[in-house]
Amino acid sequence: MSGKDDSAQKTEDPTPRRIREQREKGQVPRSRELGSFAVTGASVLGLLLAGAGMLRALTEDLRAALRFDADDLQRANLGLELGRGLAEGLTWMLPLLIATIIGAIVGTLGVGGWNFSTKAWVPDFSRLNPLEGFKRMVSWQGLSELLKGLAKFGLLGALLCAVLWTSRDEILALGRMSWPTATGFGARVILLTLALLTLGLLVIALIDAPFQMWQYRERLKMSLHEVREELKDSEGRPEVKQQIRAQQQALSRRRLREAVPQADVVITNPRHYAVALRYEADSMAAPVLLAKGTGPEAALIRELATEHQIPLVEAPPLARALYRHVAETAAVPAALYLAVAQVLSYVYQLRQLAEAPPQASLATPTPPSPDVPEDWRWDPAD
Repeated sequence: MSGKDDSAQKTEDPTPRRIREQREKGQVPRSRELGSFAVTGASVLGLLLAGAGMLRALTEDLRAALRFDADDLQRANLGLELGRGLAEGLTWMLPLLIATIIGAIVGTLGVGGWNFSTKAWVPDFSRLNPLEGFKRMVSWQGLSELLKGLAKFGLLGALLCAVLWTSRDEILALGRMSWPTATGFGARVILLTLALLTLGLLVIALIDAPFQMWQYRERLKMSLHEVREELKDSEGRPEVKQQIRAQQQALSRRRLREAVPQADVVITNPRHYAVALRYEADSMAAPVLLAKGTGPEAALIRELATEHQIPLVEAPPLARALYRHVAETAAVPAALYLAVAQVLSYVYQLRQLAEAPPQASLATPTPPSPDVPEDWRWDPAD
């Protein structure tokens, strides 16, 4: 029963993997209201910066267009005049167009950032299903979009009505004004209206952008069951990991069984760490670490050393230093030469004692206490 509840209740925040997968599908948070504010604000800014020049250019173009003679009415000249008028119009409209384009790009990327996904190009025929469309209309998201649209319409409509009502006398008197006065007043009214609409859109965008981000994360929330399944997929199934671990352990044991019998000595911690060393004075410039291990591997190294009658020497600081700083099949560093030489000297003395005739009176060598440099010492408990 609890498993069903976990799978039904999406209470967990989306994981980075889920967010990444949704972005690959083209699903990112977007705020259309932020885009509307950015486009309108950029247009107002463009008008403030270049509006006077645009108005003068428009006036001159209208005057030039209204002055014509018989030659201008010739069919061959009509096309040229039309093209010239369009080119001049685009020229003085260019700053406003550039500002609007920049605003559209910034407003679109303001929430969700840049995202390119080819999967979003794949047609989704489920959107053509009328039943699914009706479900979206009556869903919480559809209701929120309806309420947001009504609120935006009411706020912007109230601002527009306020501007028109406060300027009603001047608007009604436009017909009696001179052309410069009328155009100046009209430009001021348009700028004031756009500025107030921009402020209204800013208020709406400040509410809508965080709401869209919250709604996006709520839509991507996961159940505990989904989180567990994703964790299993990302880290590997337990049974697969167990098989891999078993194979790695088998390879490690095989490697140790091949390397340890060739060693001259095994240095131990005595139980937690073990390293196997080999040194041939004729062919090696320095002793070589053949194998090392900790835990079960260290136990196997000690077992193999006993089986093949390889001396075991307890030297915890040296064993830990070799395990920490020297890789397998690598030569012992010069800083540890003296400590390793003390161990090898002890091993050679044991070998001479074992090979000596029974009547020889050789003293049993004393196990060494090799001195490891302070900066080479390592204790995992530290």
